[in-house]
Amino acid sequence: MERYQAREIQAFIQETERRQGDAAWIVYRAAERRQERITRRQSVDQSYAPVASDRVDVRELRASADTESVALASQEQKIFPAFDHAEFPVSVVPNWGAMRTPAEWDRPFSQISTKEFVPLPSYNLSTLQIPLASLTNPIRAASIPVLTAKLTYSTRYYGAYDLDAGEFSGLHPGIDLKLAFGTSVGAIAGGQVQVVAKDEDGLGLFIIVEHRLESGERIFSVFGHLDTSWVREGEVVRPGQIIGTVGLSGHTTAPHLHLQIDRDDGSQPHQPYWPAFAEASAGKPASIPTPAEASRHTLHPMDFVRLFANK
Repeated sequence: MERYQAREIQAFIQETERRQGDAAWIVYRAAERRQERITRRQSVDQSYAPVASDRVDVRELRASADTESVALASQEQKIFPAFDHAEFPVSVVPNWGAMRTPAEWDRPFSQISTKEFVPLPSYNLSTLQIPLASLTNPIRAASIPVLTAKLTYSTRYYGAYDLDAGEFSGLHPGIDLKLAFGTSVGAIAGGQVQVVAKDEDGLGLFIIVEHRLESGERIFSVFGHLDTSWVREGEVVRPGQIIGTVGLSGHTTAPHLHLQIDRDDGSQPHQPYWPAFAEASAGKPASIPTPAEASRHTLHPMDFVRLFANK
């Protein structure tokens, strides 16, 4: 956390210096243009002497610089990359339900044959909450798709760390997708990469992408426990563009992708929302939020993608 705060402070300093540099350059160029005008007049009329209107008023120039800085910021707002539409971060997953041994489960993406993948299962709570014991004693062919779905969505939205758990049974603000190590992860929509960082005690290597909806709302998609990042901070991404690969970084026991969508809380750069940390900082004991409370901070990743998939 201290490393993250230090990086946040450094980013603020760099942005402040950049803005100050812009203002200083505007002041310098305005003074330079006025001197060029005086030189041109004197080349035509050698008797010309500078008048009051030719003097450089620093206060006037700084006001001009502030106006131009606002205009630049407004222009940046207008050209922010389009959201376009939403996509799931992966389209296929290993057919986990058909695998029987750790040797099969632990293979990286590159060692799993094409025929062993199936389309990403639907996120259906009634299916995901079918008791595991009823599907594995014995395992029947009809149970395999259900097992694959339960294993793929290993932790549900605000779910407990239990394959039979539903939503709002825990403090987990995203969805965990069990995926093979090295699986390519795509951006869920168009936007701009805001953070690429490491948190060894939490999300490991993670990426945060900022998106802007047509309504003007800023939201942030968070991808955690990655092995590699294929993007840099500030980079523009389009829907489905590969931004990294699934890993085993941070606080985890198996390769998976932590997918989370946060609302804008004003932090700069954005910090992933985590209920336990948020309540602890407010001096409150951690408690499972209600859907209404959760919606003030996060959005359901699967519902969000379904809503904007055909935008």
